[in-house]
Amino acid sequence: MKLHIEMFGEFTIYVDGEKNFQYEGRTRKLWNLLQYLLVNRNRPVPQAELFSIAHLDGKKGKPENSLKNLIYRLRGLLEESDLPKEDYILCRRGAYQWNPEISVTLDIEVFEQEYREAMAAAGNMENSLVHYMAALEQYHGVFLPKSQDEEWVREYSAHYQKLFFNCMKEAYNIFSQKKDLGFMEQLCRRSIEMQPQSEELYQLYIQVLMQQNQHKQALEVYASYETMLYKESGQKPSESLQTLYREIIKELNNMHADISTVKNDLREANAGNGAYYCPYDIFKNMYRLLARSVSRTGQSVYLLLFTVSDTRGELPTIKRLNASMRSLQLAIGKSLRKGDVYSQYSGTQYVVMLQSINEENGKMVVGRILKNYEQLYQEPKVVVNFMLEPLDPVEKIPEGILLGGSGC
Repeated sequence: MKLHIEMFGEFTIYVDGEKNFQYEGRTRKLWNLLQYLLVNRNRPVPQAELFSIAHLDGKKGKPENSLKNLIYRLRGLLEESDLPKEDYILCRRGAYQWNPEISVTLDIEVFEQEYREAMAAAGNMENSLVHYMAALEQYHGVFLPKSQDEEWVREYSAHYQKLFFNCMKEAYNIFSQKKDLGFMEQLCRRSIEMQPQSEELYQLYIQVLMQQNQHKQALEVYASYETMLYKESGQKPSESLQTLYREIIKELNNMHADISTVKNDLREANAGNGAYYCPYDIFKNMYRLLARSVSRTGQSVYLLLFTVSDTRGELPTIKRLNASMRSLQLAIGKSLRKGDVYSQYSGTQYVVMLQSINEENGKMVVGRILKNYEQLYQEPKVVVNFMLEPLDPVEKIPEGILLGGSGC
């Protein structure tokens, strides 16, 4: 019998190559114990160490008895599974251990071994790359993602994520020297699917695209990450990533094309009804352009800011915030004209630019947006506030502000 256990991306036990036993949401304490004993299977784990892992220290009663009960239940869980009948968990002199007679391989150990061999083969580019690729093949996502609330899991996870990104960087360096970045591009896409919030991976992906002169694609990748970051945390990309963004823009500005190519590039694909949504950096440039022209043309332009909060004016729960922001974006896009522009300003805010409109009409627009929003999302613990103010021409100072709010 050969057991292979995957801990990257999902906790799964394979017997002779066939999936046999997989993590389920129930009995989390038992799964936590099993995972810890497997990671530390080459040594007996003292009871005192397991008290902490099983969150038994500091509780009433004897932790030894509580731990013994958990181990008993864990053995029962393994017996009830489709795994071959074996004595998997041993007790020796007040310590517990995975049975060393049962042969098992862990993907985390194969990953780390391949990484070490790649580092040791640094003088041989081809050999080193083989081991880096073998290591990356093992990595299917973060370490034990469903157990990330456990401190010991987070520590291991941070360690493996660091090694994983080192593998990616070293593979990138080798592929760059070989002038063969096509496969590296695929690796970056796959890695971002596994860890969509990793700025390091996005930065590496953008560098790969830029080296292949795919600057438009690089700009799209940057914009998608920026949008996601705003939605998740309300933050902006790091200064290093913004510097990379400026390099992309510089390269695009240096490219030459005839006017028909430029027109095709500017043409909006799938343009439908409703307002135009764009990343905030683009919105900001459009605002500045209008601010320059308003004093000359006399055009009336208003700026509208929506902010989502709970009834106390604080941040709602992530689930409610995400649902509210999605509904608000749909409501804004649906309620406005094609010539209006809007963007996400932060994790809780959208900003809208309304052209050829006065304050009274602006209030009507706000009412229409909030009505459409309430039809999409009805949650009494979430409030959408708004601020409406005329755009400031370059020469003028703002005169006043209209405040309002709608509880939904």
